Amino acid sequence: MMSLIILTLRYMAGRKLRTALTTLSIVFGVMMVYGNSTAIPSVREALRRANAVPGSADLRLTMRSGGAFVADEALFGRLQAVEGVEGAAGVLRRRLSVPLGENALEIEVIGIDVAGRLNLYRAWEGRGLLADERGAALLPSSLAGLAGLRVGERLPLPTTSGLRFFEIVGIFDDRGRTGVAQIVLTLAEAQAVFGLEGQINAIEVLFEAGAPGEAVTAGLLETLGPDYRAGEEFKVETPLLDEDLVTAINGFFSLMALAVGAFLIFNSLRTAVAERRYDLALLRAMGAESGQTLRLVLLESLLVGTAGTLIGLPLGYAFGLLALNTVIQIYPMIFGHLTLTLGLDGGALLLAVGLGIGTSLLAGYLPARAAGRVSPLALLRPATGQQSAQTTRRELLIGLGLLAV
Repeated sequence: MMSLIILTLRYMAGRKLRTALTTLSIVFGVMMVYGNSTAIPSVREALRRANAVPGSADLRLTMRSGGAFVADEALFGRLQAVEGVEGAAGVLRRRLSVPLGENALEIEVIGIDVAGRLNLYRAWEGRGLLADERGAALLPSSLAGLAGLRVGERLPLPTTSGLRFFEIVGIFDDRGRTGVAQIVLTLAEAQAVFGLEGQINAIEVLFEAGAPGEAVTAGLLETLGPDYRAGEEFKVETPLLDEDLVTAINGFFSLMALAVGAFLIFNSLRTAVAERRYDLALLRAMGAESGQTLRLVLLESLLVGTAGTLIGLPLGYAFGLLALNTVIQIYPMIFGHLTLTLGLDGGALLLAVGLGIGTSLLAGYLPARAAGRVSPLALLRPATGQQSAQTTRRELLIGLGLLAV
């Protein structure tokens, strides 16, 4: 085996340019596959968050009477224990009119449990609400633009105890939401605004990814009892960007890069076998078996694939970082207020290694088998023009087949 490795390395060293170009094709393919595989999960999560309407839970539960009620921590603990529930929290939602200049605007004031299990409002300008914070509010971007309000300014709200002013500490993006604008307060502040201390009028629930909605809803209603009902869902109908489309496009270009690499390896090894006809014939005449000549050519493709994979992996990680930064630059309105992180994914690593080395071996197998199946006498005999033409056509079809795959 060592002698085969030495022969292969000597041959590759004698053809540095061809070896480098072939290796670079695998480097490029592995870089694309690994870079996209590590970056796509972060982009998909960012798209999911960007496509989701701010404040939209999967399910809203209310009393059948429609009134406010008191819910203790034990109730939320039981709801959290229902299979398929990611989070549940009490909210207080009521509408009122806000004076804006000479006019009044109807808005919905929402009180959220900032320290609870479910906080669906995240500020992309300024900061979020703090637990037990007094006199602070989050404003939607649509209302901030309409009223000309900015972070740090004050917003008047009528309450049961008179007019109060709330400082705008943050602005959230309400792109995709229709209907009445929302102003977000802490739950305690909203209860004080409406004089409903200790009460809520809805429980909002977020499902785990992939959880069956009907089964989870049935489990929640069974836990709450007959006095509660399931309300509407609040999800954006038309996403800003389709997650599956982004994944499919990136996957297509990654596999295309590997297919091109496979074709280059196939063509390079086919040419190498043609150039080494007499060398291979001499080895066969000296007693080398057909399996040894096959392994000789396969070893070259294995070395090229391994080297290209080892170089392509760190470059792929760097490519993933570059891709995320590029996405943020190209789509600032979608991703500019989100944090995109690149993680080390074991599955993506195995996929890149498997495709990099596997593609090299697959592309090298056909030329290697052709070299191993020809007898020494046939190798030493010059090929006729007709045989060369037939071989060229057959190998061209094989190469085009690799590209098609």
